[in-house]
Amino acid sequence: MKPSLRIVFQICLGVSIVFAATGFFRMIQPKHPPVITPKSIGGNYQYPRPQPWTKMNERPIGNPFSATISEPSIPEPAVESGLILLGTLKGDNPRAIVAEKTNPAVTKIVRLGETAFGEKIVAIGRGYVMVSKEGRTIRLEAKT
Repeated sequence: MKPSLRIVFQICLGVSIVFAATGFFRMIQPKHPPVITPKSIGGNYQYPRPQPWTKMNERPIGNPFSATISEPSIPEPAVESGLILLGTLKGDNPRAIVAEKTNPAVTKIVRLGETAFGEKIVAIGRGYVMVSKEGRTIRLEAKT
């Protein structure tokens, strides 16, 4: 073997032994989880504390053997709108064409904030109107 080839062979053998030893020591080294500090918060992030353990079905249901029976809570009746949305006009000053449910021949063109047949117009969008009646907000869709 030529002396120049022998030097190249010894260098390659030495480099491969170094790679093998590095891989072996990385394999037996214990793995530690990386410490992550969000940089977007500037490094002052405090990780949330663990939440206390609660059972899923742990809630007070009362005594099932008691003689008193409580009445079930009755939800408030749903509020229906007395309007029919015929169409909307979008733009700088949006408007809606609405009619009464009881008499669809009676129509009105309304702007945002106006009151039509006892209901206040809260929002006007493409194909819908939000009205406020008795403190509740109702969404009306245009029938196509």
